[in-house]
Amino acid sequence: MKFSIIVPVYNVSLYIEKCLNSLKRQGGNSFEVLVINDGSRDNSLEIIEKCVGKDDRFKVYTKENGDISDTRNYGIDRAQGEYLLFVDGDDFVEENYLEVIEQNLRLHHHPDILRYQVFRHHYESGRSELCQGSCFSLTGVEAFRKLIYETYFDVVWAYAFKRSFFEQYHFRFEKGRRHEDFGLIPYVILKAKEVVSIEEGLYYYVERDHSITTSLDYEKIKKRLGDALYLYDMLMKKVAEDSFIQEDDKAFVYSYLANAMLGMGKDLEKNLLKSYVREVKLRNISSYLLDDSIGRKLKKMISTYFTTFYIKHFAK
Repeated sequence: MKFSIIVPVYNVSLYIEKCLNSLKRQGGNSFEVLVINDGSRDNSLEIIEKCVGKDDRFKVYTKENGDISDTRNYGIDRAQGEYLLFVDGDDFVEENYLEVIEQNLRLHHHPDILRYQVFRHHYESGRSELCQGSCFSLTGVEAFRKLIYETYFDVVWAYAFKRSFFEQYHFRFEKGRRHEDFGLIPYVILKAKEVVSIEEGLYYYVERDHSITTSLDYEKIKKRLGDALYLYDMLMKKVAEDSFIQEDDKAFVYSYLANAMLGMGKDLEKNLLKSYVREVKLRNISSYLLDDSIGRKLKKMISTYFTTFYIKHFAK
């Protein structure tokens, strides 16, 4: 069994060596690592070349700067392995990462998707916390219903994907959009015949005090909100047009997407929140919330008529 590990790199010179060393420690030769330098302006490429050396399991590419979606797609297009794995250039993995994944893929007869657990690693303190999720073997729709309540549900690096399944539906990330995982992974899970989730924590997601994902820059936040709304519209359309997803399951997916969008407004400052609420109302997002219990009926009513209040006090 061969794995293709796709590592997008852009200006991560402080972290890329640890990432690559964690992959070099994987046993055997049944994998390839596609390290894709997305036009870095620091010395990331120099570190990559020095770290990788003559290890022929690693393939190093340099492309014109695009974004992480474009870089991941670049790797997918060149991958040769039976399964696709994604490791961001500032994260790292356990020493037995591939060994455990391969054992479980064989044990479960090669499912479309294998999920493993993630450690949240704080860069400044060096502390790691396991975000433990549940273990199961389910259809994609069943897995979707279960996974949406767990940490890091819609991140690409928490899963191994069968490449033939990825190519069957030509799954690719939406170029030029933030929240790129949100725009793809939920739908990928829905389309899977089988998703297996194992208990082992194998991936370390590195959080930094001043990373892009925690930045409070006004224009970045505005861009991310606009992209999230675009991806929401795209996902709603895909699910609505998919004749293989049952209507009850569609309603559940719509409610998840509505909740996700309402939650994105929770920490916005006043002016941004006002414009975001306008977009939420324009799309009638609250109407897609489930109302199959008294509590949900009440929340849906509040979300519909007092959207700002709902976002601030109830959205997650």
